[in-house]
Order: sequence, then structure tokens, then C-alpha cells
Amino acid sequence: MVNFNIELAKIGEISMQNIVVIGIFAIVLVLIWQFSNILNAVVNFLKFRDSKK
Repeated sequence: MVNFNIELAKIGEISMQNIVVIGIFAIVLVLIWQFSNILNAVVNFLKFRDSKK
């Protein structure tokens, strides 16, 4: 029974680490995705500004 609990604790640690890694990975993906959106917005703004001249 003690061994079983230790195994569960190990699994719990691994899953917590995985959650953290997945969370960081998701944040990085969102930042990259938002960065491209920001770049597109800037490019569109510059095109719009140039077309007004």
C-alpha cells in the first residue's frame, strides 16, 4: 500500500510538471500568434495611412 502511494505521488509530480510545461508552451504559442496579429495590424495601419495621402 505504501509503494502504491509513492507511485501515485510520482505520477502526480509528473502530471504537475507536464501541466506547467503545457501552460508555458501555450503562452508562447499565444504570444507568437498575437505577435503576428500585431504585425498585421501595423502593416494594415501603414497601408491605410499611405492610401490617405
